[in-house]
Amino acid sequence: MKVVILYGSRADMEFAEPARALFRELGVRFEERVASAHKTPDRLLEMVRE
Repeated sequence: MKVVILYGSRADMEFAEPARALFRELGVRFEERVASAHKTPDRLLEMVRE
C-alpha cells in the first residue's frame, strides 16, 4: 500500500508529522505532494486522479 499526503502549501507539512511518523513505524510507503486548490486547481485535480 502507498499513501499520498497532499498539502495545500509547504507550510502545512509540519501538521502531518504525526501521520508520517505512524506510516514509517508501520512500514507504509508514502509520498508527499504540494498543490494549492486555489492557485493550481488543475494540478491538484490531476494528482487526485492519479
